[in-house]
Amino acid sequence: MKICTIMEWENFKDTENLKAYYKNNLENFIPFIEKLDKEHSIHRTTWSDGAGHMTMIVEFPSVEAYAKVLSNEEYRIAITNFCRHVQNVTTRTLLPAMSIPVE
Repeated sequence: MKICTIMEWENFKDTENLKAYYKNNLENFIPFIEKLDKEHSIHRTTWSDGAGHMTMIVEFPSVEAYAKVLSNEEYRIAITNFCRHVQNVTTRTLLPAMSIPVE
């Protein structure tokens, strides 16, 4: 069963915080996430409205891959550091919808 997460955040508007955000992403977060994605066959896309609102959609191939990533201490540190460089972070975990037949 596939698992999908949706993470949304707002980028800071001031230059100093934006520089820190891009520096952290380019030097730390993105290289680590790309390595993790390859290891676990994770598909990730990021979208923006052009005004600073960002949405990242992550599709995990299985519950096991999702559990391995979330239990990875390096991942938890990387995501915590990422969240320190943005505002209003929300994360939702989605499971496939299931239909119950009407009897």
